[in-house]
Amino acid sequence: MVVYLDLVILSTVLVNTLMIMGIECILNGKLSIIRVILSNLVLVLSLSLYLINIKELIFIRYLIGILIGYISFNKCNIKSKIIKIGVYYLFNISLVGILEIFEIRNLGLLILSVIFIICLGMIISFHNKNELEVKVNNLSLNALYDSGNYSFYKGVPVVYLDYKYFNNSFVFVDKLVVNTISSKTLINIYKGPVFKINNKVFDVYYAFSDIKNFDIILHKDLGGIGCLSY
Repeated sequence: MVVYLDLVILSTVLVNTLMIMGIECILNGKLSIIRVILSNLVLVLSLSLYLINIKELIFIRYLIGILIGYISFNKCNIKSKIIKIGVYYLFNISLVGILEIFEIRNLGLLILSVIFIICLGMIISFHNKNELEVKVNNLSLNALYDSGNYSFYKGVPVVYLDYKYFNNSFVFVDKLVVNTISSKTLINIYKGPVFKINNKVFDVYYAFSDIKNFDIILHKDLGGIGCLSY
């Protein structure tokens, strides 16, 4: 069998990059170009182990796969890292299954297969985020998950409540400068009642805003994998 090394390397790098981008998108992570380059470098250097059919190398291949997964994603807590590496493996297994079932050998179809898997993951992730049950002091709220809310105060996520929920149970803490689309805005930060998602308590700070159609805007880390991270 003739193996075109340049095509193998190209397809491997493309697939791996798409996988990492898709996982970070689905799990609300921040893509690191440097980490993507490093993981692809390790993957390309280890390709020889995948081309040699020796049973004893299987364990080493798995270890390299874990290493690649560890390198690929930005620093986060251990639980989040394990979940990302697990999803990375699931994507790879799903891709191999599709390639074998449909006997895909064309680079274009290979990339389409990766995109299909990523889109499926995004649909599942979006569905799960919309099923979040959010409560503040046991009051059920209509929540909007906002992947663009990067507001932190001393490393703790800030959620935005509609003004109508402001009362004496919220205690002023400090002021915080946040970046909006057009400018920077100074907002008041409050400590308040117990905040729960799906009956799990999260440590958050509160800010207040005029919100239409929803009661509360969630932080980017309080949806998807973020609900497993605190």
